[in-house]
Amino acid sequence: MVANSITLIRIFFLPIPCLILLFFSPISYWAAFILFVFLGATDFIDGSIARREGPTILGAFLDPVADKIFIAAIVLSLSGNKWIPYWFPAAILFREFLLTVLRSSLMLRNEYIKTSLFAKIKTIIQMGGFGTIFITLFLPLGFSITIAVLFFMLFIFIYSWYFLFKINTPYWLSTIIFAFLYWFILLILIPTKMAVTMQCYVILGITWISSFEYFRIGFLVYKNKKPEKQDIVRLLWAISHSIYIAIATFHGISYIIPILINISFELGLGGIDNILAIKHKLLNWKLFLASSLSICLLLPFFNPKISGILTGISAACFLYSVFKVRREFVSI
Repeated sequence: MVANSITLIRIFFLPIPCLILLFFSPISYWAAFILFVFLGATDFIDGSIARREGPTILGAFLDPVADKIFIAAIVLSLSGNKWIPYWFPAAILFREFLLTVLRSSLMLRNEYIKTSLFAKIKTIIQMGGFGTIFITLFLPLGFSITIAVLFFMLFIFIYSWYFLFKINTPYWLSTIIFAFLYWFILLILIPTKMAVTMQCYVILGITWISSFEYFRIGFLVYKNKKPEKQDIVRLLWAISHSIYIAIATFHGISYIIPILINISFELGLGGIDNILAIKHKLLNWKLFLASSLSICLLLPFFNPKISGILTGISAACFLYSVFKVRREFVSI
C-alpha cells in the first residue's frame, strides 16, 4: 500500500537529518530542519492516504512506531550536541516504552483506551515545540521574537475568523495560540539556554500528562488482578532501555546514531507486541528478557563496542520476532 510505503520511507530517511545535526557544520543545520519538517509532513500524508485506502495490520504497526522513532530522532539529535539536557530523550522515550508495555497488558485484559484530546494536543506541542527550540537555538534573538509575534497574531486572526462567523473552533487552535505566547514570553524574559530548557519542561510535562488515562486504568486493572510474569519482564525492558538512553546520550555524539538504531528495533519489537495483543496474543516474553538482560549485564562496561553489541542484540530480537509472527501480517 502507498501509505505504508511512505511510512517506511520516513523511517529510512530519518538518520540523514540526525547525521547533519551531529556531524556537519552549522551552515547545514537548516537543511536538517527542513528535512525534519518534510518527514514530519509525510505523517499527515500517509494518514490521509490510509484513511482512503482502508486500514491494514502493517499500517497499524508501522505508523505509531514511525511516530515514536521520529520523536526519538529529534530529541537525540538535539541532545547529542548538548543543545537540550542529556536526560531529556530518556525522559521522553521512557514514556513511550512504558505506554507500549501498558498498552499490550491492558489489551490482553480487554481494556481498550481511545486516543484522548489531550494526546492529540501532546503531538502538536511536541512537533511545534521542537520547531521553536530549533529557531531559538539558531536564529538571532530579534528574529525569534519577530517570528513568535507574527505567528501569535496569525493564529489570533484565525481564531477571530472562526469566532466571528460562529464556526466551531478547531481543538488545536487555542493550544497553538498559548504556545506561541509562552514562547514569546520566554524569549523576552530569560536567556536563550534557559528558554530552551523551559520549552523542554513544557514538552515533557504535556507528554507525561497525556498518559494519565492509561496510568489510571492500569492502576485499576492491576489493583484487581496482579501483574503477571510477562508484565514484569516488559516493565524491566522499558526501564533498562531508558537507563541505556540516559547513559549513552551523556557520553556524547558518537553514541547517538547507534542509540537511534537500537531504539528503532526495540520500538518495533514493542509495536509487534501491541498488534498481537489486539488478538489476545503476546510475543514470547523471553525476547524482552534477553534484550533487558543484555543492557543490565553490559552497561557497566559501556563503550562504543558495547553499544554496537547492544544494537546487534536489539536487531536480532526484532528480526526473530518478525520471523515468528510473519503469518499474523499476511493480510497486509
